[in-house]
Amino acid sequence: MSKHQPTIVQFCGHDEGAEGLALENNSGQMQLVSASALARLFKLFPQVECVVLNACYSEVQAEAIHQHIYYVIGINKAIGDKAAVRFSVGFYDALFSGKSYEDCFHMGSTSINLQGIPEHLTPVIRIRQPLKEEKLTSTPIPSNQGNTKEIKVATKINLRRNANIKNTSDSEIDDIVNDVDDKVNFSIPIVNFVSTIFNSIVTSHTLSKNLRPGRIAFNAPRRMVLNRTKLIEVKITDDFNKELKIEAEKQEDIVSEKINIYDYMEAELTGINFEIKSLHKQKQIIPKGEITTWRWSVIPTRLGKQKLYLNIYARFQAGLSEESYNLRTFEYTIYVQVGLWDWIKANWLRLLIWGIAGIRAKWDTL
Repeated sequence: MSKHQPTIVQFCGHDEGAEGLALENNSGQMQLVSASALARLFKLFPQVECVVLNACYSEVQAEAIHQHIYYVIGINKAIGDKAAVRFSVGFYDALFSGKSYEDCFHMGSTSINLQGIPEHLTPVIRIRQPLKEEKLTSTPIPSNQGNTKEIKVATKINLRRNANIKNTSDSEIDDIVNDVDDKVNFSIPIVNFVSTIFNSIVTSHTLSKNLRPGRIAFNAPRRMVLNRTKLIEVKITDDFNKELKIEAEKQEDIVSEKINIYDYMEAELTGINFEIKSLHKQKQIIPKGEITTWRWSVIPTRLGKQKLYLNIYARFQAGLSEESYNLRTFEYTIYVQVGLWDWIKANWLRLLIWGIAGIRAKWDTL
């Protein structure tokens, strides 16, 4: 944020309600950030005018950030991925059309409703009116400036230079540019931004065409013991005749589903209140006809109901450039009850010895 000085900040991911937003720390692990910490952060960036928290149960964070930000959008309960995506599309379509932040919010909610998704009342907005001495520093996307034709040509050249879209025809690029031009007024200040959007669109389109059907299987423990290691294993293959054998204990489910796979994929397992160590490289090549395996050792560090998040991504390198793209092809939430009783049953003899030793030590002091 210090580098880019944005006026709009959007968070997409997981939220744990009152406990905080789930972000990634320097070790690649999930870390909760409290509402008060977020509020203090945004207090340091007065140029930010709108924050969009596109995550379940993020209304608590929205209320806290609202102290320092004019417009904050949160989610008052769980929201599905389709509804979250439709909200973002509607919101930014309206923003590109020069609408106010409040109108953008209503357009996002309406987009959910128009798709027949019964979650259009889930997003909520908090508005803080500027004081007399305050003034919004930014305006919506600027209107058409300069030579639109030249900017469109520059955008197409930027797309064509990107090696990852060499299989995309000129007519496909023209269709994308002309389609978005119906919604966006091209202007010199935003040509690089628009080119980046087009690159993402074309890359996702190209990547999607190269996905192939496959299967995924993994163990999903329903119960875990506090501070005891559990092994979670994921297997993927494009050969439907191969058996994906997963070793499972009594209180575990074996999940087996279809998945779209690519030649190079990444598996990610995260969760609050867990120590998670990857036993394999998270990014792996997926050979055709073979089985690819990921494993993690997972140690729960807190009692009660907890959640683990499994995400699988197809990774695509943009030609000779260093930039890579991720396309999520599978996600699953594992709900885990962490308790002590199983540990007590497994260690009753040790506890008995400790108890007897404690009684004898007490007796000897009498």
